[in-house]
Amino acid sequence: MDTSELDNLRIRCRNAEEKVAELTTSEVESNHIRAILSDILTRTANALKGEPPELSSHSWHDLPERALSAVANEKAMAEELKLREDRIATLETELTRARSDSDYHRALWVAASRRANLAETRNGLSGGIGRCRCDWRKE
Repeated sequence: MDTSELDNLRIRCRNAEEKVAELTTSEVESNHIRAILSDILTRTANALKGEPPELSSHSWHDLPERALSAVANEKAMAEELKLREDRIATLETELTRARSDSDYHRALWVAASRRANLAETRNGLSGGIGRCRCDWRKE
């Protein structure tokens, strides 16, 4: 083997060492990224499926479907909540209106009662609407 062949082999060897170092760095980076993604998938599976039994883990194969289902359920629950909130607002409005109507009718009843009491007093009658115990006085 002559000197030029040895120099050529040394160059090839150095190039191979550089390539090995580059691939080693790339592998370390890939392993780090893989570990991060694995942790994300494991935590996602646990969040969607609950904690797995001891010394086991959940499969990741159905995570997209589980996530879509969870999002759909959340949207349905949000829509249901909105409908219930709207219904509560409607009922509160109706209750306010009913209380207002009740106040009006109570005022009419009190006026009628007072007129009847006045008429009783003038006429000397006993009984009548003024002595009636009605639920209008209670709220």
